Amino acid sequence: SGGVPGALTLQVYMANANADATPSQTATVTMRGDSAQLDATVGAQTMHQALPSRSGALALVNSSVLHAALLASRARALKADTLPVFLTSGAQTMNAVVTQAGDTTVFTLAGMAMRIVAASDGLPASIGIAAQGVRVVRAGHAVAPPKPPEPISYDAPPGAPYTAEEVHIATGRGYELVGTLTRPKGAGKLPVMITITGSGQQERDERLMGVLPGYALFRDVADTLGRRGVAVLRVDDRGAGASGGRSTLATATSADFADDVRASVAWVRTRGDLDAARIGLVGHSEGGMIAPMVAATDRAIRAIALLAGPAYNGRRILLFQNRQGIDQMPGLSAAQRDSIFATVPAQLDSVGRATPWIGYFMQHDPVATARQVKQPVLILQGATDRQVTPEQADTLAAALRASGNRAVTLRKLPDTNHLFLWDPTGLPSGYSQLADTHIRRDVLGALADWAVAVMK
Repeated sequence: SGGVPGALTLQVYMANANADATPSQTATVTMRGDSAQLDATVGAQTMHQALPSRSGALALVNSSVLHAALLASRARALKADTLPVFLTSGAQTMNAVVTQAGDTTVFTLAGMAMRIVAASDGLPASIGIAAQGVRVVRAGHAVAPPKPPEPISYDAPPGAPYTAEEVHIATGRGYELVGTLTRPKGAGKLPVMITITGSGQQERDERLMGVLPGYALFRDVADTLGRRGVAVLRVDDRGAGASGGRSTLATATSADFADDVRASVAWVRTRGDLDAARIGLVGHSEGGMIAPMVAATDRAIRAIALLAGPAYNGRRILLFQNRQGIDQMPGLSAAQRDSIFATVPAQLDSVGRATPWIGYFMQHDPVATARQVKQPVLILQGATDRQVTPEQADTLAAALRASGNRAVTLRKLPDTNHLFLWDPTGLPSGYSQLADTHIRRDVLGALADWAVAVMK
């Protein structure tokens, strides 16, 4: 009722079945309170099972593009920026993030973004999933094909005092990483910073095209450092952009991504125009967790910069992020929010067991690793960061100093979010509405001043 599917039925037919054939399998999912009631029939056998979910969650057949689009339309009608979704495959409930602009809704679940353009009747006219190369157009609704995305140029801008070179880095694991080396013009061996992206498979600039067009964290970093005499190597993550290794992602963890960074470090050390004694790392978010992992095992690394690097284990971070999302859901009482949140720990544990990356992230202790880092460290933190909370920067700095590291610099930037953009609220649901997509100049200035000083 009211556009909310009270029950979802899936029927399976034998190949070449005629129009009036009886389905060989039928499954119905009915959302009742904080559980999902599953009723299934396979041949003559029937099964009834109640599965834990969340109050207000809507069921989704994982492979149904149209059904996901209808749920996004529901979120649009509710003017909701998050929507709890029960995944029938895996029996897990997750928050979908919804952003809206005009007649377009972007529905993101488990990192996969779906773009839905609404017709005049409110139902989807077209549906696109860029990451999978999927586009669906509803019959009878002519929709102009979307403009192909502009190819990303990694060239140096006109007049820049640095060059940009595409590079290929062997990993020794059956794939190569592809990236861009920006090198200030002039002779001599130069210091170099290697960038490390945040969670999810990112191209070398860490762009957020589906959420915030124009944002390119590490392009801004490379440009700033290139104008201050520091080379920068930024690389597409394995399985992203031009890099290989997609087939390894199902089992890869942050420890494996740290090995990719080590491959980049080894490649830099083969370059005659770069100074092997002046290699630094700059990591954002998960990259700020990975940089200490590499530095702790390679004392020849000169220094590391952590941009919104976490101090808490991933389980604590995900619990906070889920609580924050639940608290933003409209129309729920405090008791209902608490009831929903009570289901989250078990769901996270289930996802962690099924997904190696999540499992590792939830268990890894960044503070224990930080205590092993003896190189100079810069910690940059946005004061309104709602993904990696600001006090974590203090925790990291305290752990480093307590272990004897006397070269720790901490800077907190007011009205600055997790992306290092000006943002007084810092809520991820507001990212798509931010007007200025360039990294704050004080952030870039602090990073450049520190890098020039420690790389002398």
